[in-house]
Amino acid sequence: MQDIDAIIQPVGMLLAFVVGALVPLYVSSKQIKATTTSAFRQHWIDALRDDLSEYLGNLAVLSGELSLENATPSTVILENKGDLHRSLATTLSRILLRLNPSEEDHAQLRALLERASRSAMANPESKYEQPENDLISLGNRIVDLAQAILKREWNRVKNLD
Repeated sequence: MQDIDAIIQPVGMLLAFVVGALVPLYVSSKQIKATTTSAFRQHWIDALRDDLSEYLGNLAVLSGELSLENATPSTVILENKGDLHRSLATTLSRILLRLNPSEEDHAQLRALLERASRSAMANPESKYEQPENDLISLGNRIVDLAQAILKREWNRVKNLD
């Protein structure tokens, strides 16, 4: 009986030592992963917010141009129109690359962004065929949907999901 006790006691101590060392290691690896994921998600939120702001700003300028019913658009807008379209296309690309196509609200945001881009970059001869508030309405819908997506992602960051 003493022989068994002599074996069980060191094995028990060794097992307690191993478990005692592995549990904190496991917990800390989970915490590091959560913190890292949270930091990456926060960066994604910030970058998406910045790109959406730039996109919507360019869209607002272009919608202002489209709302000039019978007036000649200003020279400044005409000179910068190519730059505005290029910037709109570039920020659209960055936004689309950040969206997850398997999430329904991301797919809805993509559709709204693409529709707004098509309207904003329409042929100048046909620009007045679109209702002047179409871009403004699309911009408002984009903001509403983007706010819901950003809020959900912020909650995930806050909860370390």
